[in-house]
Amino acid sequence: MISLVFGYLTVVFFFLFVKEYLDDKKAFFASLLLLLFPYFFIANTNILYESELLFFQIISLYFFFTGLKKENIRRVLLAGIFWSISISIFTGSLIIFPVFAALYLKIKKKLSFLSLALILIPALLTPLFLDILIFKSPAIIASKYQLHFSDLVSTGGGLFVFGYRILRNIVLESSTILSPAGIIVLAIIIVIYSLTTHYSLLTTLLWFLPPLFLMQFWHAGLFGRLAIFLVFPASLLLTESLTKNWQKIFLLFTFLVFLVPLLIAQTKNPPIYRFYDLIKNVPNVAILTSDSNRFLYQKYELPIFVFSPGNDLPEAEKFINENLKQGKTVLIDSAGLNYPYFQFDGDSYHLFSRHPQSPPHVKPLLEKFNLEPFKTDSKNKEIYFEKIQNKINH
Repeated sequence: MISLVFGYLTVVFFFLFVKEYLDDKKAFFASLLLLLFPYFFIANTNILYESELLFFQIISLYFFFTGLKKENIRRVLLAGIFWSISISIFTGSLIIFPVFAALYLKIKKKLSFLSLALILIPALLTPLFLDILIFKSPAIIASKYQLHFSDLVSTGGGLFVFGYRILRNIVLESSTILSPAGIIVLAIIIVIYSLTTHYSLLTTLLWFLPPLFLMQFWHAGLFGRLAIFLVFPASLLLTESLTKNWQKIFLLFTFLVFLVPLLIAQTKNPPIYRFYDLIKNVPNVAILTSDSNRFLYQKYELPIFVFSPGNDLPEAEKFINENLKQGKTVLIDSAGLNYPYFQFDGDSYHLFSRHPQSPPHVKPLLEKFNLEPFKTDSKNKEIYFEKIQNKINH
């Protein structure tokens, strides 16, 4: 319900923003587009922080823009406070500062350059104050704001491969956030405008820089979620560019076609729950799994071992032997068996995990034990458990 309410408020304030930024009719169309983007739907119908994040981002942009138009310092300060809340939710929200700069450049009635400082002061100081109040430890606060550069797209393989990886991330993540139809139409529009001079659209194009940068960070949960801010500039650019009614109706219908499978998926039990349902009544059980599957097992306090990058197989072997000695039923789920490949991300496999380049991480370990089928989901054969037993010497 919290996600749904914040999603509704996001649409309301996005409408109000576009109404000021463009006009009433375009604001209505832009809001419809927002509702039909796949990731906007996911964010506001699941337990994710993106719903609240998008709300505080758009309300801060709304008050900043209207503050500039009305030359109202209080609105600019309020925008900084709302932006600070979005930063507290996700530190990557700091990276949307170029959007505030773009709005500053676009507005006709310019406040002094002090307006940018007025939005930065509360945006930087408020989250820091809250962190000091809650965490107290400077080390924890520093780690929170430290960018994980090791998670950035790799430069290994040379400049050509590095460029390919950047473009790959942009294409794949944009198509998941906006739907394939959205990224294709946007690409056509951007190419057309790049061949001509459209200063009025330059500020909108600057909105794309933060999400494009965030796409270059690895994130295991909900592929592409770090760049979900993309829904705002995408909706704006499509609204500014499509002027004919048939274009708008066709685009809305196309988006709806891509959204329907997600609507259907929302009525089904997600894979993680089907994993748990298979073993919830099994007594005295211990489980080996991957990070993407761990949370329900942990919630119900089952003994688990979670595979992770690095040499953790000796610890996994120790976990198996100790639990077998205690007479427990030791199971490994299909996520653990295939790790780091074929990992569920929501209702389907994480896109990058579908391309195995080497044997599964656990193969050397499992060669030391006997495996036998234990349970398989009747509706999805890719969800299953195998039982681990000691080898019997003859």
